Amino acid sequence: MFVTHSFQIPYDRNIYKELRTMQREAASVWNDIVREATSYYFACKKWVSKTEIQAIRKQTYNLHS
Repeated sequence: MFVTHSFQIPYDRNIYKELRTMQREAASVWNDIVREATSYYFACKKWVSKTEIQAIRKQTYNLHS
C-alpha cells in the first residue's frame, strides 16, 4: 500500500509555470522510455533492464533526478 499526501500550493504564476514545465518533462521521459522499451522488445524479444534504461537516459532531461 502506498501512502500519499496532498497539499495546496500557494498560487503564484511562476510556481505554476515551473510545475507545469516539470510535469511535461516527466511525461516526456515516460513516453520516451515506453517507446524505447517497446522497440527494444520487438527487436530483441526481451525487455530492456532498468539499469540499461537509466544509462541511456542519464542527464538527458531537465529534471532533478
